[in-house]
Amino acid sequence: MNYRTSYLLLWIGLLTALVLGCVSVLVGVIALAVTFLQLLLFYRCPHCRHSLPAQGLPPSCCPNCGERLG
Repeated sequence: MNYRTSYLLLWIGLLTALVLGCVSVLVGVIALAVTFLQLLLFYRCPHCRHSLPAQGLPPSCCPNCGERLG
């Protein structure tokens, strides 16, 4: 999975956790945990495999190695 797909899944997972949290707090927390787990595993630079920052928009270049991401 590439970093763009992971970023999209982050937002889908956050919205899903919010909706499921209204139904059941436990299910919402589990969905949130799964969302952050995929973020930690897959939201990485394709060149150096360093974690990318999750704040704001996806970066245009890796803060670790400086390679363009795109």
